Amino acid sequence: GINAEYGSDCECEGDVPLFGSAFMADNVVFTGSLLKYKSFLRWSSKNFVLTSEALTYSSASRSEGYCHLKNIVVHNVGGNAFNVINTATNITMYLKAPSLEEKTEWINAINQQIANI
Repeated sequence: GINAEYGSDCECEGDVPLFGSAFMADNVVFTGSLLKYKSFLRWSSKNFVLTSEALTYSSASRSEGYCHLKNIVVHNVGGNAFNVINTATNITMYLKAPSLEEKTEWINAINQQIANI
């Protein structure tokens, strides 16, 4: 498996990390590059991996984050943008796909995995 270290934007829910854990490569469902909103109107390109249990992301140099799917809701916000919200902590990741088609694929894939939990 691949180990992801806690990133600087790690937020924890008790002992369960929202961002920062590990996932097994054989559970990969969907992968791709998305823009993730950082701060001060800055977007950063991240490599995302959707597994049967989590959505993980990394930069070119390091693993940065992890979201358990059990508490995740996806919101379509128009254009190529969508949000991934942790309902247990009310923390939101703001994301943009390269195209409307890819955004739709991501939303559908995430929602399908959530339905399977």
